[in-house]
Amino acid sequence: MEKFLIEKCSFHNSHLKGKNVYGHQILVSLLSCDGLVLPYSIDIYDKESMSKIKLTQNLISTLPKPENKGYVLCDSWYSCKDIFNASEKAGYSYIGALKTNRVIFPKEHERLGIKLHKFATSLNIEAFDLVTVKEKQYYIYNYVGNLKDRKNVSIILSYPKESFQKDKALKTFISLDRSLTPLKILTQYTDRWAIEPFFRDCKTYLGLDGYQVRSEKSINRYLTIMLVNYTYCKIYSNDSYHFDTGYKAAKKDLEKSKVIYNFIP
Repeated sequence: MEKFLIEKCSFHNSHLKGKNVYGHQILVSLLSCDGLVLPYSIDIYDKESMSKIKLTQNLISTLPKPENKGYVLCDSWYSCKDIFNASEKAGYSYIGALKTNRVIFPKEHERLGIKLHKFATSLNIEAFDLVTVKEKQYYIYNYVGNLKDRKNVSIILSYPKESFQKDKALKTFISLDRSLTPLKILTQYTDRWAIEPFFRDCKTYLGLDGYQVRSEKSINRYLTIMLVNYTYCKIYSNDSYHFDTGYKAAKKDLEKSKVIYNFIP
C-alpha cells in the first residue's frame, strides 16, 4: 500500500475545522508593488525537515531589495525575533499580527510585564482613538515600548467599534517602524489580506483543492504550473490586476482561437 501514499502529507492543525486534518500545508509568499500582487514562492511545509520559522527566514533572504521602503507582512505565527531580524537584514521593516498573550512592559508593569489582552481591558475607552480602515471603524490604542525579545516597537491594540473590550474581539499588531502612524500600520497590514483571495482563486479555478498527484516531484510541478497560470491571468487582466478578470478574458480568447482554427478552410 505504501506506493499509493501521497508524499509529504501529515497531520496539521486546521483553524477552519478546529481539529487536526491530514494533508499538505503550503507556505505561500506574495509580492505587492503599486497595486499589483503576484506570487513569489510556494513550498510544501515538511515539519520533519525544517521549521516554518526557518523556512520563512530562508525565503525572506531571497527577496529583492526594495527600491524605497518595503515591509514584510505576516500573521501572528511569524511575529518573533528571528523573523524581525531576517526582515531587517534583507532591507525590509516588519508589520504583523501579534498574539494577544504576548507580554509588554508599560508604566507600572516595568518589572514583570503584562499580557496584551489584560492590558487592553485595563484601559478606558477614552484612551482609544476611533479610526476607519477599509470602510470599517475600530477603536485603537498605540503602545510604544518593549517586548521580551524586541525593544522599541510600536504595537496597536484594536477593537471593532461594536465590540469594544468584548471577549476575543481584541486584535493586536506590531510594527518595527515607529515612524508610521497607527492608522498607517493598520492600512499597510490590510495588504496581507491578498493571500485570502489568492487561495480562493487557486481553489476555484486552478484545482488547488482537488489535485490528484501523489509524488512530491509531481506535486511541486503542479504547484509551479498553478503559479505560472495565476501570474499569467493577473497580467492578462491589463490595468485591473484582478485574477478573475484575466482568467475570463484569457479563457474567452482561447475559445475564439479554437473557433478560428477549426474554421480555417
